[in-house]
Amino acid sequence: AWFVVGLLLLLNVHNQWVRALVYYLVSFQVDVTAEASRLYMNVDLGFNQEQYGILASFGFTALYTLCSLVAGRAADGNNRAVIASTAAAGWSITTLAQGLAGSFNGVLESRALTGVAQAFLTPPAYGLIASYVPESRLATANAVYSSGIYVGGALASLSILLDNQLGWRGTSLAAGGFGLGVSLLSFLALRENRQGIGKEETAEDEAEAMVLLQKEEAVAVEVEVATVHEEVLEGGAAMSFQVRGAVKAMKKVVESPFVRVLFAASALRFCAGYGIGVWKAPFYRQAFPSFQNEFSVANAFVISAGGVLSSILGGLIADKYAPTDPKVRLWVPAAGSLLAVPFWIGAVKADSFEASIGLLFGEYIVAECWFGPALASLYKGVPKEVQGTAQGLFTVLTAFGNVMPVLIGSLQKENSLPDVLAVTVSGAYILSGLLFFYASTFIEAGP
Repeated sequence: AWFVVGLLLLLNVHNQWVRALVYYLVSFQVDVTAEASRLYMNVDLGFNQEQYGILASFGFTALYTLCSLVAGRAADGNNRAVIASTAAAGWSITTLAQGLAGSFNGVLESRALTGVAQAFLTPPAYGLIASYVPESRLATANAVYSSGIYVGGALASLSILLDNQLGWRGTSLAAGGFGLGVSLLSFLALRENRQGIGKEETAEDEAEAMVLLQKEEAVAVEVEVATVHEEVLEGGAAMSFQVRGAVKAMKKVVESPFVRVLFAASALRFCAGYGIGVWKAPFYRQAFPSFQNEFSVANAFVISAGGVLSSILGGLIADKYAPTDPKVRLWVPAAGSLLAVPFWIGAVKADSFEASIGLLFGEYIVAECWFGPALASLYKGVPKEVQGTAQGLFTVLTAFGNVMPVLIGSLQKENSLPDVLAVTVSGAYILSGLLFFYASTFIEAGP
């Protein structure tokens, strides 16, 4: 089981690396020279800050969000291992295309197609984890997988150093080539498993497993009949049949008040995360302009060490105490969001680079514990047959998170960047923390 988690983690690390790579391959404070064109894609291709804003947010998330819905439904009824491996090959190819792009439109197209491919990783990945890992360790396994966000983000930050050696094109090509190797490994080693989702297999479960097998055989017959029926439907009727199924699955997910509150809390938490992710580097360039190389390395450490440690600890705490009271799974992200506020305000108001980075590290330690426990709560709160759809809808919330970077940019017309970051990010943290706690009230106490 943990080999599968590790392999999915590797896919997620590369996913997050190439997703964030563009943030570190631009600079708008340099003269136009041959060396600058080698290092920075915006200088080489001649695009400005506004166009970069499109690349950094909605240029990626527009199709990513739409395809996440399709990916969630696909994960419910198809081979999730093949979907994940194919997705990795897809975004690796689009990253290679990014390195070969000759215009801003070329980069934008490759970025959009990267979003399409990456949408098909998370729903099948979490589904596979739930299939392989016992329920008693599910939050920890989810946390291990989600730690790829931080490791991948750290690799993106360190890509500044790679960019110095290879240039922005060479860095993109290297990242894409590495991804093709990872996807090949996934094709060879990752296997589907639809048996005993989230359960320990014991001798006592044999009778239940036999009943489950019989039910699965019956379902297989039903699916075969439905497939034959679908094949005889003409053109648009077949598509309509699929759309109705997807809509029905989505309605089944969101009909739960618990899921709706959990989604609202997660959307606000994504707002805080995207606000920090997109505007952190510009803030440090503005506040501490003489510490850019130090920021590259320090930021990589903060993201990887702080993010991974927090993510793993969040999962471990949730798994340890949830058997006694499952509400704990959501108390963890609630506490993390609220505790992050003073650390974040301190980071953007600090007078020295060292103090700011130290407080940023503290913010990551307390804040990034949320993902694994929140996903475990979501999977417990929806029927198994729509878990992929639930994950797809959860991923859609990242689109809402992209509103925050745009809001922060617009507020800077009349306010300083540190003040805007302190108010907007902290506000999102506070609201998300309160909503996570409220969501926990829908969960029955006790084992």
